[in-house]
Amino acid sequence: MPKSVRKGSNHKRAAPRRSPRRGPHQLFPENAHAALVFTSDGQIIWCSQDHRGIQRKGISPETVGSVFAGAPVWSGFFPSDVWSWGKSDGAEWVAIILPAQMQTLLVADGKEIERLRVPLPPLVFAGRRLDYYIWAVGDKHWNREPDVPAFHAPFPNVDADGAICFGNNILPPASTQTIRAAWEIFLNSPFNDHTVTNKSKQFASDVRELWCALAARNAKRYPYHDLEPIGGSLGWAIERRFIRS
Repeated sequence: MPKSVRKGSNHKRAAPRRSPRRGPHQLFPENAHAALVFTSDGQIIWCSQDHRGIQRKGISPETVGSVFAGAPVWSGFFPSDVWSWGKSDGAEWVAIILPAQMQTLLVADGKEIERLRVPLPPLVFAGRRLDYYIWAVGDKHWNREPDVPAFHAPFPNVDADGAICFGNNILPPASTQTIRAAWEIFLNSPFNDHTVTNKSKQFASDVRELWCALAARNAKRYPYHDLEPIGGSLGWAIERRFIRS
């Protein structure tokens, strides 16, 4: 027969295991004394904790702004080709200027790769995170003004809004230190037959035909009259893509 537990015995029934409760102080990291809480209805609440517990106080966006306005912010030293820089949607964005130049471009035709030496117009190449965009300028002597008309960049693999399709290429997140590397990836990748239309007035069905014509006559200057406008200025294109989005 099993032995009964006598009264006064030191044996005690083990308490059932319970999941640890999350105390109110655990809302904060161990080394934190205060936090800002942003509620779904737009309120901002200042929370602090001490030996008495957690205290809460509603504050205005202006108060929050005035606190952080005094914090030092430094952009670092920009390369000379940086035209515009900012932060939006929680990420850095940057736009660089690429002057008119001669370049060797790769054209993919099935399994064949053709090299074409062609002139390019001035370009604005911009990015945020892993999204990159490109637009053309219709004046070789453009002096960086934002209110000049923007044109479709004369490249395949670029959408109507300037967004670039890089295929399977691995890109760096856009910054003032990395955007040149992204440009080199774009420039040195083979261009195929995707989104080739409406980039040239003379060769509206395929901008690569313009490249072939320029290379065949050994052209040194881009035909600016052949560019297709996007319907807005360069400044408008940048604001629309990075500031108002």
